[in-house]
Amino acid sequence: KMDYWDTIRNQISGLRDISTMSFAEIGSSGIAMVFWFYLASILEPEEFGELHYYIGIAGLGAYLALIATQNTITVYVAKDIKLKSTLFVISLIGGGITAIIIFLLLYRFDIPFLVLGMILSYLAMGDLIGRKVFKEYSKYIILQKSLLLILGLGLFHLIGIEGILFGIALSYCVYIRIVYHELRHSSVNFPLLKTKLGFVLNNYGLNISASANGHIDKLVIGPLLGFAILGNYGLAIQVIGVFSIFSGTVFKYLLTHDASNISQTKVKKLTIIISVGISLLAITISPLIIPEFFPKYIDAIAAIQIISLGIVPGTISMFYISKFLGIEKSRYLIKNSILFATILILGMIILGSWFGIIGVASAHVIAQVVSLGFLFFINRKLKSEEIG
Repeated sequence: KMDYWDTIRNQISGLRDISTMSFAEIGSSGIAMVFWFYLASILEPEEFGELHYYIGIAGLGAYLALIATQNTITVYVAKDIKLKSTLFVISLIGGGITAIIIFLLLYRFDIPFLVLGMILSYLAMGDLIGRKVFKEYSKYIILQKSLLLILGLGLFHLIGIEGILFGIALSYCVYIRIVYHELRHSSVNFPLLKTKLGFVLNNYGLNISASANGHIDKLVIGPLLGFAILGNYGLAIQVIGVFSIFSGTVFKYLLTHDASNISQTKVKKLTIIISVGISLLAITISPLIIPEFFPKYIDAIAAIQIISLGIVPGTISMFYISKFLGIEKSRYLIKNSILFATILILGMIILGSWFGIIGVASAHVIAQVVSLGFLFFINRKLKSEEIG
Protein backbone atom coordinates (compact mmCIF):
# COMPACT_ATOMS: atom_id res chain seq x y z
CA LYS A 1 0.00 0.00 0.00
CA MET A 2 2.83 2.36 0.81
CA ASP A 3 4.39 1.65 -2.58
CA TYR A 4 1.07 2.37 -4.27
CA TRP A 5 0.62 5.72 -2.53
CA ASP A 6 4.27 6.61 -3.09
CA THR A 7 3.70 6.00 -6.79
CA ILE A 8 0.61 8.19 -6.80
CA ARG A 9 2.45 10.97 -4.99
CA ASN A 10 5.37 10.73 -7.44
CA GLN A 11 2.98 10.97 -10.38
CA ILE A 12 1.21 13.99 -8.88
CA SER A 13 4.57 15.61 -8.15
CA GLY A 14 5.70 14.87 -11.69
CA LEU A 15 2.59 16.44 -13.21
CA ARG A 16 3.06 19.47 -10.95
CA ASP A 17 6.67 19.88 -12.09
CA ILE A 18 5.68 19.54 -15.74
CA SER A 19 2.88 22.05 -15.23
CA THR A 20 5.30 24.53 -13.65
CA MET A 21 7.77 24.13 -16.52
CA SER A 22 5.02 24.17 -19.14
CA PHE A 23 3.53 27.43 -17.89
CA ALA A 24 7.00 28.97 -17.81
CA GLU A 25 7.85 27.64 -21.27
CA ILE A 26 4.53 28.85 -22.64
CA GLY A 27 4.96 32.26 -21.02
CA SER A 28 8.57 32.67 -22.13
CA SER A 29 7.80 31.38 -25.61
CA GLY A 30 4.85 33.75 -25.78
CA ILE A 31 7.21 36.64 -25.06
CA ALA A 32 9.68 35.37 -27.65
CA MET A 33 6.81 34.90 -30.09
CA VAL A 34 5.84 38.58 -29.70
CA PHE A 35 9.46 39.52 -30.37
CA TRP A 36 9.94 37.41 -33.50
CA PHE A 37 6.47 37.91 -34.91
CA TYR A 38 6.74 41.67 -34.46
CA LEU A 39 10.03 41.66 -36.34
CA ALA A 40 8.50 39.51 -39.09
CA SER A 41 5.61 41.96 -39.43
CA ILE A 42 7.90 44.96 -40.05
CA LEU A 43 10.89 43.37 -41.81
CA GLU A 44 10.95 42.19 -45.39
CA PRO A 45 11.33 38.40 -45.82
CA GLU A 46 14.89 38.95 -47.12
CA GLU A 47 15.85 40.92 -43.99
CA PHE A 48 14.19 38.38 -41.71
CA GLY A 49 16.00 35.60 -43.53
CA GLU A 50 19.37 37.33 -43.22
CA LEU A 51 18.80 37.77 -39.49
CA HIS A 52 18.20 34.03 -39.13
CA TYR A 53 21.31 33.37 -41.22
CA TYR A 54 23.52 35.22 -38.73
CA ILE A 55 21.80 33.55 -35.78
CA GLY A 56 22.55 30.23 -37.47
CA ILE A 57 26.24 31.13 -37.57
CA ALA A 58 26.20 32.06 -33.88
CA GLY A 59 24.31 28.91 -32.93
CA LEU A 60 26.71 26.68 -34.83
CA GLY A 61 29.66 28.44 -33.22
CA ALA A 62 28.19 28.00 -29.74
CA TYR A 63 27.65 24.29 -30.26
CA LEU A 64 31.19 23.84 -31.58
CA ALA A 65 32.57 25.54 -28.47
CA LEU A 66 30.28 23.79 -25.97
CA ILE A 67 32.37 20.80 -24.87
CA ALA A 68 30.02 20.40 -21.90
CA THR A 69 26.59 20.13 -23.46
CA GLN A 70 23.43 21.06 -21.62
CA ASN A 71 22.35 17.42 -21.56
CA THR A 72 25.74 16.28 -20.20
CA ILE A 73 25.46 18.73 -17.32
CA THR A 74 21.85 17.74 -16.65
CA VAL A 75 22.74 14.04 -16.46
CA TYR A 76 25.77 14.48 -14.19
CA VAL A 77 24.03 16.95 -11.89
CA ALA A 78 21.06 14.58 -11.59
CA LYS A 79 23.50 11.75 -10.77
CA ASP A 80 25.36 14.02 -8.29
CA ILE A 81 28.68 13.60 -10.08
CA LYS A 82 30.83 16.63 -9.25
CA LEU A 83 31.88 17.73 -12.72
CA LYS A 84 29.95 20.97 -13.20
CA SER A 85 32.78 23.40 -12.55
CA THR A 86 35.20 21.47 -14.77
CA LEU A 87 32.70 21.33 -17.61
CA PHE A 88 31.89 25.03 -17.23
CA VAL A 89 35.57 26.02 -17.45
CA ILE A 90 36.40 24.08 -20.60
CA SER A 91 33.22 25.26 -22.33
CA LEU A 92 33.86 28.92 -21.51
CA ILE A 93 37.44 28.64 -22.79
CA GLY A 94 36.13 27.04 -25.98
CA GLY A 95 33.54 29.81 -26.28
CA GLY A 96 36.17 32.52 -26.00
CA ILE A 97 38.31 30.92 -28.71
CA THR A 98 35.29 30.48 -31.01
CA ALA A 99 34.16 34.08 -30.48
CA ILE A 100 37.61 35.36 -31.47
CA ILE A 101 37.69 33.22 -34.61
CA ILE A 102 34.23 34.41 -35.71
CA PHE A 103 35.22 38.02 -35.15
CA LEU A 104 38.38 37.60 -37.24
CA LEU A 105 36.36 36.00 -40.05
CA LEU A 106 33.38 38.38 -40.13
CA TYR A 107 34.65 41.54 -38.39
CA ARG A 108 31.39 41.76 -36.43
CA PHE A 109 31.08 42.12 -32.66
CA ASP A 110 27.43 41.07 -32.38
CA ILE A 111 27.80 37.45 -33.50
CA PRO A 112 30.76 36.59 -31.16
CA PHE A 113 28.88 38.26 -28.30
CA LEU A 114 25.81 36.15 -29.09
CA VAL A 115 27.94 32.97 -29.11
CA LEU A 116 29.10 33.66 -25.53
CA GLY A 117 25.55 34.44 -24.41
CA MET A 118 24.22 31.19 -25.84
CA ILE A 119 26.94 29.20 -24.06
CA LEU A 120 26.05 30.82 -20.72
CA SER A 121 22.41 29.86 -21.19
CA TYR A 122 23.17 26.22 -22.06
CA LEU A 123 25.43 25.80 -19.03
CA ALA A 124 22.97 27.41 -16.61
CA MET A 125 19.94 25.56 -17.96
CA GLY A 126 21.70 22.21 -17.69
CA ASP A 127 22.47 22.95 -14.04
CA LEU A 128 18.94 24.09 -13.12
CA ILE A 129 17.22 21.15 -14.80
CA GLY A 130 19.70 18.65 -13.37
CA ARG A 131 19.03 19.94 -9.85
CA LYS A 132 15.28 19.65 -10.54
CA VAL A 133 14.70 23.23 -9.35
CA PHE A 134 11.93 23.76 -11.84
CA LYS A 135 10.51 26.91 -10.21
CA GLU A 136 13.92 28.60 -10.34
CA TYR A 137 14.36 27.41 -13.92
CA SER A 138 10.99 28.93 -14.78
CA LYS A 139 11.89 32.30 -13.28
CA TYR A 140 15.11 32.49 -15.24
CA ILE A 141 13.64 31.69 -18.63
CA ILE A 142 10.82 34.21 -18.12
CA LEU A 143 13.35 36.88 -17.15
CA GLN A 144 15.63 36.10 -20.10
CA LYS A 145 12.80 36.26 -22.62
CA SER A 146 11.52 39.50 -21.09
CA LEU A 147 14.96 41.04 -21.55
CA LEU A 148 15.02 39.67 -25.10
CA LEU A 149 11.85 41.61 -25.88
CA ILE A 150 12.94 44.81 -24.16
CA LEU A 151 16.58 44.91 -25.27
CA GLY A 152 16.10 43.35 -28.71
CA LEU A 153 13.35 45.71 -29.81
CA GLY A 154 14.82 48.66 -27.92
CA LEU A 155 18.20 48.38 -29.64
CA PHE A 156 16.49 47.68 -32.97
CA HIS A 157 14.59 50.95 -32.83
CA LEU A 158 17.65 52.75 -31.48
CA ILE A 159 20.39 51.66 -33.91
CA GLY A 160 18.57 49.57 -36.51
CA ILE A 161 18.63 45.90 -37.47
CA GLU A 162 22.23 45.57 -36.23
CA GLY A 163 20.98 46.08 -32.67
CA ILE A 164 18.81 42.95 -32.70
CA LEU A 165 21.67 40.49 -32.25
CA PHE A 166 23.21 42.64 -29.51
CA GLY A 167 19.87 42.70 -27.72
CA ILE A 168 19.53 38.91 -27.93
CA ALA A 169 23.07 38.46 -26.60
CA LEU A 170 22.54 40.87 -23.70
CA SER A 171 19.40 39.01 -22.61
CA TYR A 172 21.53 35.95 -21.78
CA CYS A 173 23.47 37.90 -19.15
CA VAL A 174 20.89 36.79 -16.57
CA TYR A 175 22.69 33.44 -16.45
CA ILE A 176 26.05 34.89 -15.43
CA ARG A 177 25.13 34.63 -11.75
CA ILE A 178 24.53 30.85 -11.93
CA VAL A 179 27.76 30.14 -13.81
CA TYR A 180 29.81 32.50 -11.61
CA HIS A 181 28.43 30.93 -8.41
CA GLU A 182 29.40 27.45 -9.58
CA LEU A 183 32.90 28.49 -10.63
CA ARG A 184 33.46 30.27 -7.32
CA HIS A 185 32.21 27.51 -5.00
CA SER A 186 33.35 24.34 -6.79
CA SER A 187 36.78 23.08 -7.70
CA VAL A 188 37.94 21.84 -11.08
CA ASN A 189 38.48 18.08 -11.19
CA PHE A 190 40.22 16.93 -14.36
CA PRO A 191 41.00 13.41 -13.05
CA LEU A 192 37.26 12.78 -12.58
CA LEU A 193 36.59 14.22 -16.03
CA LYS A 194 39.06 11.73 -17.49
CA THR A 195 36.98 8.82 -16.16
CA LYS A 196 33.86 10.27 -17.80
CA LEU A 197 35.51 11.50 -20.98
CA GLY A 198 33.83 8.94 -23.23
CA PHE A 199 30.31 10.10 -22.38
CA VAL A 200 31.32 13.78 -22.49
CA LEU A 201 32.91 13.45 -25.93
CA ASN A 202 30.03 11.35 -27.26
CA ASN A 203 27.61 14.01 -26.10
CA TYR A 204 29.81 16.69 -27.63
CA GLY A 205 29.68 14.88 -30.95
CA LEU A 206 25.93 14.57 -30.54
CA ASN A 207 25.71 18.29 -29.83
CA ILE A 208 27.66 19.18 -32.97
CA SER A 209 25.52 16.94 -35.12
CA ALA A 210 22.40 18.37 -33.44
CA SER A 211 23.62 21.86 -34.25
CA ALA A 212 23.75 20.82 -37.86
CA ASN A 213 20.09 19.85 -37.54
CA GLY A 214 19.13 23.10 -35.85
CA HIS A 215 21.30 25.68 -37.60
CA ILE A 216 22.93 24.44 -40.77
CA ASP A 217 19.57 24.45 -42.56
CA LYS A 218 19.68 28.25 -42.35
CA LEU A 219 23.24 28.29 -43.68
CA VAL A 220 22.19 26.08 -46.61
CA ILE A 221 18.90 27.77 -47.53
CA GLY A 222 20.16 31.37 -47.50
CA PRO A 223 23.03 31.08 -50.01
CA LEU A 224 21.39 28.33 -52.11
CA LEU A 225 17.72 29.36 -52.33
CA GLY A 226 17.84 33.00 -51.27
CA PHE A 227 17.07 34.94 -48.11
CA ALA A 228 13.41 35.42 -49.09
CA ILE A 229 12.78 31.67 -48.85
CA LEU A 230 14.86 31.56 -45.68
CA GLY A 231 12.69 34.33 -44.24
CA ASN A 232 9.50 32.36 -44.93
CA TYR A 233 11.11 29.19 -43.61
CA GLY A 234 12.32 31.06 -40.53
CA LEU A 235 8.80 32.25 -39.75
CA ALA A 236 7.49 28.70 -40.23
CA ILE A 237 10.08 27.37 -37.79
CA GLN A 238 9.13 30.05 -35.25
CA VAL A 239 5.47 29.02 -35.50
CA ILE A 240 6.34 25.31 -35.18
CA GLY A 241 8.49 26.20 -32.19
CA VAL A 242 5.41 27.59 -30.46
CA PHE A 243 3.49 24.38 -31.14
CA SER A 244 6.45 22.29 -29.91
CA ILE A 245 6.69 23.96 -26.50
CA PHE A 246 4.92 21.15 -24.68
CA SER A 247 7.03 18.30 -26.05
CA GLY A 248 10.22 20.26 -25.46
CA THR A 249 9.22 20.82 -21.83
CA VAL A 250 8.45 17.14 -21.36
CA PHE A 251 11.88 16.22 -22.75
CA LYS A 252 13.64 18.35 -20.12
CA TYR A 253 11.50 16.75 -17.43
CA LEU A 254 12.05 13.20 -18.71
CA LEU A 255 15.82 13.55 -19.09
CA THR A 256 16.47 14.28 -15.43
CA HIS A 257 14.20 11.35 -14.44
CA ASP A 258 15.68 8.94 -17.00
CA ALA A 259 19.12 9.86 -15.65
CA SER A 260 17.82 8.92 -12.18
CA ASN A 261 16.24 5.71 -13.55
CA ILE A 262 12.68 6.81 -12.75
CA SER A 263 10.03 5.54 -15.21
CA GLN A 264 7.45 7.99 -16.59
CA THR A 265 5.36 5.81 -18.94
CA LYS A 266 2.02 7.56 -18.34
CA VAL A 267 3.58 10.95 -18.99
CA LYS A 268 4.88 9.69 -22.34
CA LYS A 269 1.48 8.33 -23.42
CA LEU A 270 -0.24 11.59 -22.53
CA THR A 271 2.44 13.55 -24.39
CA ILE A 272 1.84 11.60 -27.61
CA ILE A 273 -1.92 12.22 -27.46
CA ILE A 274 -1.40 15.94 -26.89
CA SER A 275 1.18 16.09 -29.71
CA VAL A 276 -1.33 14.65 -32.18
CA GLY A 277 -3.80 17.39 -31.25
CA ILE A 278 -1.11 20.06 -31.53
CA SER A 279 -0.12 18.85 -34.99
CA LEU A 280 -3.72 18.98 -36.23
CA LEU A 281 -4.17 22.43 -34.68
CA ALA A 282 -1.10 23.81 -36.45
CA ILE A 283 -2.28 22.46 -39.80
CA THR A 284 -5.76 23.93 -39.30
CA ILE A 285 -5.07 27.44 -38.06
CA SER A 286 -1.94 28.42 -40.04
CA PRO A 287 -3.96 29.38 -43.17
CA LEU A 288 -6.06 31.65 -40.96
CA ILE A 289 -3.25 33.33 -39.02
CA ILE A 290 -0.52 33.95 -41.60
CA PRO A 291 -2.54 35.97 -44.18
CA GLU A 292 -4.06 38.07 -41.41
CA PHE A 293 -0.88 38.98 -39.52
CA PHE A 294 1.96 38.27 -41.98
CA PRO A 295 0.73 38.97 -45.51
CA LYS A 296 4.31 39.14 -46.82
CA TYR A 297 4.91 35.52 -45.75
CA ILE A 298 2.17 33.61 -47.57
CA ASP A 299 4.66 30.93 -48.62
CA ALA A 300 5.15 30.06 -44.94
CA ILE A 301 1.63 28.52 -44.76
CA ALA A 302 2.49 25.39 -46.72
CA ALA A 303 5.78 25.05 -44.85
CA ILE A 304 4.02 25.18 -41.46
CA GLN A 305 1.44 22.59 -42.50
CA ILE A 306 4.06 20.19 -43.84
CA ILE A 307 6.52 20.55 -40.94
CA SER A 308 3.62 20.04 -38.51
CA LEU A 309 3.43 16.44 -39.72
CA GLY A 310 6.80 15.88 -38.07
CA ILE A 311 5.68 16.94 -34.57
CA VAL A 312 4.47 13.47 -33.52
CA PRO A 313 7.46 11.45 -34.83
CA GLY A 314 9.72 14.12 -33.37
CA THR A 315 8.02 13.75 -29.98
CA ILE A 316 8.41 9.97 -29.96
CA SER A 317 12.06 10.32 -31.00
CA MET A 318 12.49 12.61 -28.00
CA PHE A 319 11.55 9.73 -25.67
CA TYR A 320 14.30 7.55 -27.11
CA ILE A 321 16.82 10.39 -26.97
CA SER A 322 16.06 11.00 -23.30
CA LYS A 323 16.33 7.29 -22.53
CA PHE A 324 19.67 6.85 -24.30
CA LEU A 325 21.12 9.94 -22.64
CA GLY A 326 19.91 8.76 -19.24
CA ILE A 327 21.73 5.42 -19.61
CA GLU A 328 24.77 7.15 -21.14
CA LYS A 329 24.37 5.52 -24.58
CA SER A 330 24.90 8.75 -26.48
CA ARG A 331 27.02 7.15 -29.21
CA TYR A 332 23.81 5.92 -30.83
CA LEU A 333 22.43 9.44 -30.76
CA ILE A 334 25.49 10.74 -32.60
CA LYS A 335 24.79 8.28 -35.41
CA ASN A 336 21.14 9.31 -35.39
CA SER A 337 21.97 13.02 -35.56
CA ILE A 338 24.41 12.46 -38.41
CA LEU A 339 21.73 10.48 -40.24
CA PHE A 340 19.15 13.22 -39.60
CA ALA A 341 21.50 16.01 -40.71
CA THR A 342 22.54 14.15 -43.86
CA ILE A 343 18.96 13.52 -44.95
CA LEU A 344 17.92 17.04 -44.03
CA ILE A 345 20.74 18.75 -45.92
CA LEU A 346 20.53 16.53 -49.01
CA GLY A 347 16.74 16.82 -48.99
CA MET A 348 16.87 20.60 -48.74
CA ILE A 349 19.40 20.84 -51.55
CA ILE A 350 17.57 18.43 -53.88
CA LEU A 351 13.91 18.99 -52.99
CA GLY A 352 14.48 22.67 -52.25
CA SER A 353 15.98 23.20 -55.69
CA TRP A 354 13.00 21.47 -57.28
CA PHE A 355 10.06 22.66 -55.18
CA GLY A 356 11.31 25.67 -53.21
CA ILE A 357 10.04 26.06 -49.67
CA ILE A 358 7.68 23.07 -50.02
CA GLY A 359 10.68 20.86 -50.78
CA VAL A 360 12.59 22.32 -47.83
CA ALA A 361 9.70 21.60 -45.46
CA SER A 362 9.24 18.08 -46.87
CA ALA A 363 12.91 17.32 -46.26
CA HIS A 364 12.37 18.28 -42.62
CA VAL A 365 9.55 15.73 -42.17
CA ILE A 366 11.37 12.97 -44.06
CA ALA A 367 14.39 13.40 -41.80
CA GLN A 368 12.15 13.19 -38.70
CA VAL A 369 10.52 9.94 -39.83
CA VAL A 370 13.80 8.25 -40.80
CA SER A 371 15.34 9.35 -37.49
CA LEU A 372 12.46 7.81 -35.54
CA GLY A 373 12.85 4.53 -37.44
CA PHE A 374 16.56 4.41 -36.60
CA LEU A 375 15.99 5.11 -32.89
CA PHE A 376 13.24 2.47 -32.74
CA PHE A 377 15.60 -0.09 -34.27
CA ILE A 378 18.40 0.76 -31.82
CA ASN A 379 16.02 0.53 -28.85
CA ARG A 380 14.90 -2.94 -29.90
CA LYS A 381 18.53 -3.95 -30.39
CA LEU A 382 19.44 -2.84 -26.86
CA LYS A 383 16.44 -4.69 -25.42
CA SER A 384 17.37 -7.91 -27.22
CA GLU A 385 20.93 -7.62 -25.92
CA GLU A 386 19.63 -7.26 -22.37
CA ILE A 387 17.46 -10.36 -22.77
CA GLY A 388 20.30 -12.28 -24.37
